Amino acid sequence: MIIKDIDSKNVDNKYLKSGFKAEQDMSFYLKRAFGDNDTIYIINDLRLELGDDHAQIDHLVIHRFGFIIIESKSVSTTVCVNQYGEWKRIFNNKESGMASPIQQAKRQGEFLKKFLLTKDNSELYRNNMVNKYTPAKIDKFGYDVLVAISDSGIIERENI
Repeated sequence: MIIKDIDSKNVDNKYLKSGFKAEQDMSFYLKRAFGDNDTIYIINDLRLELGDDHAQIDHLVIHRFGFIIIESKSVSTTVCVNQYGEWKRIFNNKESGMASPIQQAKRQGEFLKKFLLTKDNSELYRNNMVNKYTPAKIDKFGYDVLVAISDSGIIERENI
């Protein structure tokens, strides 16, 4: 069940536009897979605030055992991940490092957990299935992360 669809955005920068397209594509796939499922909840383009800190989660999947955070990345060429979890992009035969989207999603998961355990009056608690669970149960939920890249992208990973 889709609780929140992706927000529309006015983007004129080609890189931001590509990133938004990657998020839209994943939102479409999640809707196709879980749109009619009443035991799995999808929140797309979620922004959480706690004090002066915030987190933006591309896609949050809520199921009875916990959460899956999906980080969408616009990758139309090749990214490589080494055995240390370090990422690099290859574009026009040039390599450049990139921040690990896995670590980014893990930080978002930590923030989500803190948010849910801190703000029992949050919109997630009031309006969605999370309100059925006590903070003790939320603390024991699984927090998994996935990275989704553009359909045309390639991930090279060796020794991992």
